[in-house]
Amino acid sequence: MRPWFGTLLLGVFISAVLGNSEKVTEYNVGDDLQIIEGSAEFDSTECQQLRDRLETLESAVKSIVTALASQKNEIIAPITAILDQNEALRGILSSSPISQNVPENSTTHLGVNFNSTTITNSDETVRVDEEKQTVKQLKGAVKCSLAQLLDINVPEKGISPSGSIKASLDTNKSIEIEWSPISPECIDYNSGVWIRVFESGTSSSEETYLSIPRKCLNEQSNTTFSLVVHSPSSTKSDDEQFEESDCYFKLKNILIECRAYTIEIVPNYDSLKGRTLTTEIVIPSTNANSIDMESLISVAASSNSLNLNWKDNSGCAPQLTSFYLKTMIDGKVNAADVTNGSLKIPRTCLKRQRDENNVFSLALSTDGPCPVEWTTLDSCRKYSFEMKSEYSNTWRSAPYVWETFTSREGSSSKDKFYGLSDCPNPGDFSCFNRQRDYRYRRLNCLSLHHICDGQNHCDSGIDEQNCDSLCSNGFECGRQCISKEKICDGIYDCVDGSDEHYDCEYTKSCNELKDNKGSFSSQTIDSVDVFKQARKSIVAISVQSNHTIWLSFNEFNTTTNHSMKIYDGPYSTSPLILSHSGSTKPQSIRSSSNNLYVEFPSYYDKSYGVSVSYTSMESTGKPFIPGCGGYVNGEGVVSSPNYLTDDDIDDCFWFVEARKNDGIVCLKRNGMKDLVYNSQLPIMTVYDGWNTSGNVLYYDEFVTSNLAQTKGVVYSNSDKIMVRFTRPKVSGNNRAYWSVKTIPTVQTTTDLVGMIGTIKSPNYPASSYPNSSDYRWKIVTNPKTSIRLLFAFFETQEKFDFVSVYDGPTVNSRLLLEKSGLSTTPFTVNSSSNEMLVRFTSDETITLSGFLAVYSTV
Repeated sequence: MRPWFGTLLLGVFISAVLGNSEKVTEYNVGDDLQIIEGSAEFDSTECQQLRDRLETLESAVKSIVTALASQKNEIIAPITAILDQNEALRGILSSSPISQNVPENSTTHLGVNFNSTTITNSDETVRVDEEKQTVKQLKGAVKCSLAQLLDINVPEKGISPSGSIKASLDTNKSIEIEWSPISPECIDYNSGVWIRVFESGTSSSEETYLSIPRKCLNEQSNTTFSLVVHSPSSTKSDDEQFEESDCYFKLKNILIECRAYTIEIVPNYDSLKGRTLTTEIVIPSTNANSIDMESLISVAASSNSLNLNWKDNSGCAPQLTSFYLKTMIDGKVNAADVTNGSLKIPRTCLKRQRDENNVFSLALSTDGPCPVEWTTLDSCRKYSFEMKSEYSNTWRSAPYVWETFTSREGSSSKDKFYGLSDCPNPGDFSCFNRQRDYRYRRLNCLSLHHICDGQNHCDSGIDEQNCDSLCSNGFECGRQCISKEKICDGIYDCVDGSDEHYDCEYTKSCNELKDNKGSFSSQTIDSVDVFKQARKSIVAISVQSNHTIWLSFNEFNTTTNHSMKIYDGPYSTSPLILSHSGSTKPQSIRSSSNNLYVEFPSYYDKSYGVSVSYTSMESTGKPFIPGCGGYVNGEGVVSSPNYLTDDDIDDCFWFVEARKNDGIVCLKRNGMKDLVYNSQLPIMTVYDGWNTSGNVLYYDEFVTSNLAQTKGVVYSNSDKIMVRFTRPKVSGNNRAYWSVKTIPTVQTTTDLVGMIGTIKSPNYPASSYPNSSDYRWKIVTNPKTSIRLLFAFFETQEKFDFVSVYDGPTVNSRLLLEKSGLSTTPFTVNSSSNEMLVRFTSDETITLSGFLAVYSTV
């Protein structure tokens, strides 16, 4: 560094730049740099930057000093005096070819062109205000160019070195840049910026700067500007459309996906460089949404941990820097409802398989190695997780939301329970001792008056513990009082056991069901592990989208204080649509969406409990009206709606299926005495299967002209039937009831091949045929022949046990005959081909002799 430059900084930058005309003590920046450079706390890189910048500006400052010295007017006089007093500055002037060519008494004015370092002659009559403006512009440009360097040791009020830059990509992969100068004061002196974009990790010298003038900067606010640098287009026509514009700037090379690029911006203060600012972007791939349902490999969520495995489908897996995970309780997205906030998980917490670079796994737990504040999850609860991958500070993948249910088996400890037993008298309690009395079932029942009477009646002393007549701040259980902290701690502190109750967290057992149909029931609790303790079981049902869930109650018996609760949605906070207890089965219910949340009790006693079946049905969009249709599995009741009160009902549908796949449905009318058709009865149609395109098995209007043939029972052809009730012509209060029963295991169809043969009901003629049966015979004769079936004897239970004959090999063939009761024989039935099916069905009640038939070819 040349010695004259230190003095120059003192004279020019403290006097001329800061505007101080008084004499200034000599100050050598070069010496100060040596002191700074030797300091252990000083950054050597920063020092080198300062040296380079000073060298770069040396020639410009030399020209500036020469220009100032040439001014012969009162405004520049203080500066000229400083120049004359400093030996180093006089040396600059004496060596200047310009000063040698200018006469001492010349009034010639030297102007400065700030786009170069060439000094030109200007007109002698330039006005004084223009001279002032020139000096001001010079001072401001130098000040803003060197501000961040001077602030290293000499902070100046009003100057901030905190200029900033932000960059993002638009859909065409053009770079949108926001730039804020180092100080609002410097905006007036800004002439534009220089921009350079190069691949991170490569030599930046290969890329030249793009010079962008001030007029091409879009002013966003008083202190922020924006500009766009375009990526080369794959088609020339796109570029040619804008290339004629003065403010269209294009990069030299196309930006490559998944690579990181450094963006460098240098402010231009009248050709003096300002502070260089940089940022980095990663170019997204065309498959930027890196997480979706198909990419999830496995998920395991419990109350204490979360394990997630997924594939990064973005194509930029090596550039992934962090992973964002937001946990939401019960689907709530408000900030106050977020359990863990948005966790930023560093790349170091993500594990990868050796053979697959794009497969990641994450394991979070309370004591795990990943340095994030993970909060445990509640058991038996639905959570939503929002996941995003981050590849740079400018690019994150689109968020993907995934839901899970934290399942956990109910826990218990043999050592925590005293084991309170039911005594014969309701007013008694038991001092049951697990280790001593369990084998012999000794109850040792005592009156409740012995609790807290001052004498130990139980070996454990439980009857004389927690005896507090005043229980204002605790939990009162009979004559005892315990602190609220002892409630649901797994230990019986109260003789009546009310402190360890049904709703305690540890008693929960939960599961999630995702099949489109299924069943669940109460679990029998081992009385040794939890002595006569009820447990709350929770089931979350989730079926395919655009479907609803029908529930059928097969068994139901709970104590009055333990209700089954069903919530219309995936959460315990969803609307409650059923709360029921006792021994009466509830009516079938339906969800309004594809989710249900169910709570029900499990007992040690097998005589208590519930059994439920469910199925999913495509949503119709119509609201559910209790009693208007439902779902029955195996056994139950189908009833028509009461149209007298439900004026908004048109059709009601019941979906019925056999409990086992190899069974059929028997739909039986309750009470034949009401079989008098009138316009007030709902019209019932029975379809085989669960849609209206199935075969019609029964229709009320079919029998109106012949009440003698009215059916009392309908048998399905398959394992499902659908019952439809249509509003009658005249509103009334008449209702129809049909019981549902499954006939187990359809009898194997017997194939009869030959020109002649015999068919008879089982046990004929020795005894009556079996009840609850479905027998089928398939007759096949020679091709191009037909079959004649002659009934020699026929006696079945009228309107309940039927013989059906089909003109073909299946029950879906054309029906030729459907008959019950006592018939005059013989009579015949003829087929139109060489195949015929004979079916015999019976209900669970009266059985008779049956039938005998002979078949032959025609």
